Amino acid sequence: QSLSDGKFAGQTYTQRLQRTVLRVVIHSLGSPLWLQDASTNSSDLPRLLHSLRGILRETNSVALITIPTHLFQDLTYVRRLERLCDSVIQLESFEGSEKEQNPIYKEYHGLFHLIKLPRINSLTCHYPETLDLAFKLKRKRFLIEKLHLPPELSETANRSQEDTVQPAKVTKGTRTKTSKDHITISKHNIDF
Repeated sequence: QSLSDGKFAGQTYTQRLQRTVLRVVIHSLGSPLWLQDASTNSSDLPRLLHSLRGILRETNSVALITIPTHLFQDLTYVRRLERLCDSVIQLESFEGSEKEQNPIYKEYHGLFHLIKLPRINSLTCHYPETLDLAFKLKRKRFLIEKLHLPPELSETANRSQEDTVQPAKVTKGTRTKTSKDHITISKHNIDF
């Protein structure tokens, strides 16, 4: 009813600038609360997404829809639903997985996967610098950050760096001094 009242669907450019954005949130679309059997590949859900996408393009509104994809057995059906959306993200929680005990991920709560980026009225989409993203949950914030792996500070890395700094010495063989203080080694028995 709000879309048909004209609050979110104006004709002129000045009316569009003065309007506010309608935000629509649909939680767990495709779950057993919405469909009787989520495992069947009915055409109702794609038809709903296609119609909703057409309505949203004509109005000054945005929709956020969450779909529990683990309920669908057919992966091609999930990909069909993804193609009907402008952008698709996936959240992978560390809760109850082996990544939860990994010290690399200790300050994050999960991974943030970009499946599809929006390409509205353009040929290509903006491609971010990195796709390695992680999220944190704070009291009132949902933070998405680049996933930076900490540097490896083990003894093997330190020892290999120290060994490369030391000069090579010849155990067997002859060496002759040439111009500009270069050393020529006649045999291949070099000890590092």
